[in-house]
Amino acid sequence: MPRNNALVSNYGESRGAVTGVGSNASGMEFEREVLRLARLLYPGDPSGGATKIDGQERDGIFVTEDLVVAIEATTSPRKDKAEKDGKKLKALASQLATQYPFKAIKCFFVTQEEPTADQRDAIKRLGTPLAAVGFDDLRSRLIDVRSYLSARGDHEFGSARDPETDDKRVTDKYVELDFVDSASKATIGVSDLYRMMQDGRQVVLIGDYGTGKSMTLREIYLRFRKDYFNKVTTKFALHLNLNDHQGQSDPSEALIRHANLIGFSQPHQLVRAWKSGEAHIILDGFDEIFGSGGAGRPIAEVREKSVELVRTFSRKTPREAGLLIAGREHFFDSTQELRRALGLRPEVTIASASEFTEDQVRAYLQQRNWLKELPSWLPRRPLIVGYLAGHRLFDLVDDIGSVDSGEGWHRLIQAVCAREARIEAGLNEDAIRSMLEKLATLARKTSSGLGPLQFEDLITAFRDLRGYLPDEGAYGVLQRLPGLRVSDGRTNSRSFVDDDFVDAARAGDIYNFILNPYQPNFGDAFTGAQTLLGEVGLAVLGYRVNGASLSEGAITTSLTKAQSIARTEIVQADILRLILSQGMSPQRAITINDQHIPSLRVTDGADCSSVEFSNCIIEVLDLSGLEYAGDIPRFTECIIERIDGIAALDELTTERIVASEIGDFSESSETMAAILKLDLPDRKRVALTLLRKIFVQSGHSRKESGLYRGSLEGQNLRSFVPAVLDELRSMDVIRKTRRRDTTLWEPNRVLYSRVKRILENPTTSVDPIISRF
Repeated sequence: MPRNNALVSNYGESRGAVTGVGSNASGMEFEREVLRLARLLYPGDPSGGATKIDGQERDGIFVTEDLVVAIEATTSPRKDKAEKDGKKLKALASQLATQYPFKAIKCFFVTQEEPTADQRDAIKRLGTPLAAVGFDDLRSRLIDVRSYLSARGDHEFGSARDPETDDKRVTDKYVELDFVDSASKATIGVSDLYRMMQDGRQVVLIGDYGTGKSMTLREIYLRFRKDYFNKVTTKFALHLNLNDHQGQSDPSEALIRHANLIGFSQPHQLVRAWKSGEAHIILDGFDEIFGSGGAGRPIAEVREKSVELVRTFSRKTPREAGLLIAGREHFFDSTQELRRALGLRPEVTIASASEFTEDQVRAYLQQRNWLKELPSWLPRRPLIVGYLAGHRLFDLVDDIGSVDSGEGWHRLIQAVCAREARIEAGLNEDAIRSMLEKLATLARKTSSGLGPLQFEDLITAFRDLRGYLPDEGAYGVLQRLPGLRVSDGRTNSRSFVDDDFVDAARAGDIYNFILNPYQPNFGDAFTGAQTLLGEVGLAVLGYRVNGASLSEGAITTSLTKAQSIARTEIVQADILRLILSQGMSPQRAITINDQHIPSLRVTDGADCSSVEFSNCIIEVLDLSGLEYAGDIPRFTECIIERIDGIAALDELTTERIVASEIGDFSESSETMAAILKLDLPDRKRVALTLLRKIFVQSGHSRKESGLYRGSLEGQNLRSFVPAVLDELRSMDVIRKTRRRDTTLWEPNRVLYSRVKRILENPTTSVDPIISRF
């Protein structure tokens, strides 16, 4: 998406950028900055500032309850300036001592840079209560910024880790990411975010795990740090990991805890810097604060209570300071809930993180001397790309770039386990993979599906699989299990590096159950599980099941067995989704209750007459693989966010969807008709229609027969379909596959953003994908 020039222009000049006191600041600017700082240091005198005494102008006098402070400020490094101003201060000190006999007197000769040796000597000769100080020294009385920045650098920045060492000290060069403004859809870069903070704006960054939010917040903190040391600005940024502040709701208490955690010896200074607007605030991980919920308490109330600290920061941070907040995109149910719960101002900017663009991936990998293309099925999320690069794993994926996601993820996980097994001879690759799969199942019980897992969980999983506790060599394997990273260095906990990676690993325990559905105590592992398989997990499961040449009877028998085992609702839902996506039918009636289902795909051949979903949330119901949409399960009191493959409900589908809410349809008749009404050549209109049908369902394949149906039938355009499909295939935009004697067409994932832009601008796009038609 092109950067919005108006947005850049609006943020291009920042009031924060002229608050520096560098060598090119004028004498008047410097005096104003010194007086502003003095008012913060000595707030007891509302009339304090420049004044005249005995006809002489004094740069600043401040009278507090027990102290009188006189200030002379200069940008000059000359000795004679120190002698002149020093004599003025000495005479003034005597007058003030007489006028305020019960108050202490302090006089400061303040220089823009550090006082020269001659200046210090000139002031020292005049005696007490005079002192020569540089501006930075004076400012350190409000807050010792340099000491804070030094201490903060040794503490972690959210989930940011070095991809090679998994250390909190990151050595990778930051590759700038793009964020999308949720209101204007403009692209916002890290420089825009930095200027917005300088302008005292509130900004919220949302995105999935691994999309680079923490690295971006760290980069903005480091830019403020650099500009402070270079005297471009007098303000700096306080960066808090919200995971460190469980149970806290008062920002002052949070800042004190933050100081103690990083080893900063003056916690009250952080509170003073925040309240005075001298520090910008960065809060990472609003989704990582855990609220305590009571019985029957609505989840929205629990969420609102959990982010009370963020809400108080939002409401009490002075408007001259910027506030940058980051967290998971789907933590709140809506943008309205996010605004309300975080207490945001109406003009807040909410921006979504996106994956790396191909150019950004290429720039990042060039740092690692990797010049080849990534597989289309591999996500471009910075964390997983960084993990693979840091662990030198790209050579493992070099020969699997042309396969689909199920085979690709299966072979990638097998390859990384094999590599680990070569390092530690005590465990083979299958044992290491079984460990990963068991831990992925355990992670289903966490709210994120990624973890954290305590290290004791790893030891228990090892014992359950091997029958004995790990020895020294096995401990080494547990410490470096592939696909896991340190979640919290203090507790030695672990989390999976990526949603797709853990999803692929989750498929393992389901596959093993299908192979052997008579495992003792199988349901225990799924007690408390709350995460179903996603698209990648189902793809891996399907690939492994097909690769093992399991019969339909073997697969459906495993579902029947699961129905007789307690605590296997998650397992039943996953196997049923596999069965329906493969055009199979369950052996007996089944009802799935109260599940959050990422996707449900039904294809021809499946007998759904005895299948029901009740009180479920279904993100995507994919009916593109059905000839007749009436051949669907029964849905009772469900929320279906989107239905793919049909434009509306007909009489048959209405009978099967009862008392349920439906969001929208991906193939609305209005959208398809609008494409076909465009004043474009027939082949181009057909190409646009096919691109929408294939790409609009991210990660899915479309049956070839379904591409001919719908609006193309009424327009007599079906004859163009074969040639257009072949042309798109020749450009590697789409790929042709076969499954169970059915021809399928799948999108090239790498091209999603390009195709989206084409569909947004169908008449003006000059992209070669569409311009050749």
